[in-house]
Amino acid sequence: METEKAKWNHWRIATILFGIAIIVESFFLYNTLYFKGGSFSLPWGTPVFYDDGDYVSAQGSWISDSSNGIIAEQKINTTDISCLQSRGLRIEARAYKADGASGNLLAQALEYEIKSWTPQEVIAVLDGRAGTIEIRFDRTKKVVTMAESEKAEIEGARALPAYAHLGGGMEAIEASRK
Repeated sequence: METEKAKWNHWRIATILFGIAIIVESFFLYNTLYFKGGSFSLPWGTPVFYDDGDYVSAQGSWISDSSNGIIAEQKINTTDISCLQSRGLRIEARAYKADGASGNLLAQALEYEIKSWTPQEVIAVLDGRAGTIEIRFDRTKKVVTMAESEKAEIEGARALPAYAHLGGGMEAIEASRK
């Protein structure tokens, strides 16, 4: 029969091993999936791109190329996009200043499904209830674009998609003044 001290030692060892496992997993996720190649920030000059074969990422600010859509309403924003081919997904962490008097800072994490991965480009799609967002990462030109469309069955849906490109923070601030 185990003594109380022996049981306590078993739990202590299990707790230490569990803590080590959490630290290792956190380190793996941090370096492999979320922030490899850069940090989450508002780039003042140009967007930051990183391409390492099966991992592609970009950081910058979305600049609306249309007068409608999500990005047209979220002019002051910053985003960090990470794509991992082996997992078949793309994660976008986005923060933006809400329009209106509140001036709240809002954040969201979006998970896209990778539809195509070639040496020239990566295409990922988020298919939501009200619409679809498609992000294209041109690996040759180092350009990231977004097309957002609303589903026809949604009342008042736009007929044409809204477009945006990833730029720098100053470009987003200048676009917000227009």
